[in-house]
Amino acid sequence: GNAFFQEGKFPEAVAAYTESLARNPEDPRVYSNRAACFIKLMRWYEALADCDEALKRDPKFIRAYSRKAQVQTFLKQYPQAMKTYDQALAIDPANQDLLESRDHLMQTVMEKQSSGQVDEEQIREAAKDPEIRALMQDPTIANVLQEMQRDPVGAQKFLKDPKIMGAINKLAVAGVLRVQRG
Repeated sequence: GNAFFQEGKFPEAVAAYTESLARNPEDPRVYSNRAACFIKLMRWYEALADCDEALKRDPKFIRAYSRKAQVQTFLKQYPQAMKTYDQALAIDPANQDLLESRDHLMQTVMEKQSSGQVDEEQIREAAKDPEIRALMQDPTIANVLQEMQRDPVGAQKFLKDPKIMGAINKLAVAGVLRVQRG
C-alpha cells in the first residue's frame, strides 16, 4: 500500500491496505494509512471510519487523530474537529503540528465569524451534533444569551464561569452563534 500511495495510485493503495487488514485487522497504522488514501480520494466518511478504527486499536495514535480532525474540518464539523484536536493534545501537548492545525482551525472559524456570512452547510453539520443541540436547548445558556443581547456589558459577568464560556465558544465554533470581536 505504501508504494502505491507514494506513486499517487490511491485506489490501488486502498486495495492493498484492505488486503493487509484482511490478514491483520488489528494494526491501527493500516487503518490510518487507508484513511489517508480515502482523504486523497475525497471519500470523507470512509476516512473518518478508518480513523475511528485506528483509534479503537490505539487510543494514543496521534496521526489518526490528526487525520480525523482534518476530515472533520473539511466537512465543516468544526466543534468535532476542535474536540479531536483537544483529545490528541491531551496525549501530546507539545505536538507542534497539532497546535498549528488547531490554531489554523480557530483562525478559519474566526474568519467565518467576522465575514458575517452564514454558512448553511456548517449550520446543518452543527445541528447533527448532540452536544450542540443540547447546548441550544439548555435554559441556562438561553438565558445568558438573552442577557448578552439585552446588556452586553453587564452580561460579561457570565463569561467568568468556565462552563458558560465553554458553551458559548462551542456554539461560536459551530457557527450557530455569531460573536462580535470588539
